[in-house]
Formats: sequence, C-alpha cells, structure tokens
Amino acid sequence: MRSLTGQPATMLSMRAFRRSLFTLAVACLLTAMQSRTAAAGNPPTIDIPTVAVTNNEDTATAAIPFTVSNGDGGTGGISIDKYSDNIPLVSVANINVSGSGTNRTVVVTPEANQYGTVTITLVVDDGPDGTATDSFDVVFSPVNDRPTLSAIGDHATNEDRIAGPYSFTVGDVDGPATNLTSSSSDIGLVPNGNITLGGSGANRTVTVTPLANSNATADITIVVSDGTLAANNTFKLNVNPVNAAPAISV
Repeated sequence: MRSLTGQPATMLSMRAFRRSLFTLAVACLLTAMQSRTAAAGNPPTIDIPTVAVTNNEDTATAAIPFTVSNGDGGTGGISIDKYSDNIPLVSVANINVSGSGTNRTVVVTPEANQYGTVTITLVVDDGPDGTATDSFDVVFSPVNDRPTLSAIGDHATNEDRIAGPYSFTVGDVDGPATNLTSSSSDIGLVPNGNITLGGSGANRTVTVTPLANSNATADITIVVSDGTLAANNTFKLNVNPVNAAPAISV
C-alpha cells in the first residue's frame, strides 16, 4: 500500500513517529530549562557609586556607601566577598563591610606607612542565583613622617672628666635619619662644641666634655630632623665638684 506521495505507508508512519519523538524531546528540554531558570530566580545586584577615593597614608577612608539586592527586591540569602589587588597596601582583613539590608558601607584601612593605589572588589553571592561584582579604587598618598629619637637618661660625672659615650637610636620610616644637632643649656659648663655625636645609621652616641675645673648641671639636647619635621630629647648632665689638691709654687 502506498500513500499519495508514492511512499509506503509504513515508512511515513516511522518518520512521523520519529518526528513526534524529536518534538517531545525538545519540549522536555525547554521545560527543563524553564524550570531551572524559574528555580534560579533573578541574579543579585551591587552598586558602588564611588569610582575612586584619595586618602592620606596611615588613614582609613570614610565609610563608602553602596547598595545590594538579591535580585528579588530583598537581601535574604546573600553574602559579600572582599578582594584587594594590592595586599601589601591593603589586606583583605582591612576591608570592613558593615550595614544591613540594601544599604551597606565599606571602610578601607591601609597598612602602616604604606602608600599607592589599590582596587577593591566586592562580590555579592546569592548561591544558585549567581553573583554580581563592583569595584572602586583608593589612592593613598604618601605623608612625611616625623623622625624618632630614643630617650637618653640623665647622667652624672666628676669635674675634669669626659662624660660618655652614651648610646641612643634614631629613625625615620621615610629614609635615613642623618641630620643630627646638639646643644647645651650652660655653655659656661659645656660649650656646644664640646658635645660630640658619633655612630651611624640608627645607632648613635653622644660624648660630653665639660670645661676644666667647672661643675654644675647642664641640659644636653639632641635633635634629629628630616628638613621638615624634627624630634628631640634632652638629658641632664650633672658635673660634680672634686676637691683638687693644692698646688705649691716655688
């Protein structure tokens, strides 16, 4: 038996059957995709209006606002991950996200005495609904730090004796501390030229030579400067009188 097309009826039935199977498979696939899409829901959102922030070294940023959503108008089920592309400048632990609901803030704190540019990335994760990402830059500008100078304790010596050397340390995070000066509060006991600074780098010394047959107390001041900022410390030097043997002239 043949159909009107001249092909056997059984062949047409097989083709129709196969076409039906294909149509059914496509329908099942579409249904599965639609079901998966419906289960996934809408993707989350994040919006950080701030594009870039400029801040000084050693100073945390102000709270930077941003908004988040789980894509369905709420914030349930979301988490926020934090990333820094310059860990020596800003570690992930120093990216502090706070707030609740849609409105959140982030504060970025640099490591001590570090400056440069960092890109901060926040990722909102809503599990099966996917993720959303936004980023902003923070530029931390260098700031001149004050040099440091360790304390020097008070000292005593007898007249006609050299005092010292007494040890102390200097430092400057911005570079070597090389500009040191000294002075005396009593140049009749210790002239400024009788204060000798020694050592190098961070480790320094001061040696004081009182004038002969002189006794009293002088304040000795040491100053370290970077040309703009300075640090100073003062110690007392007490020169004790000594009973000298009388001299006999012939």
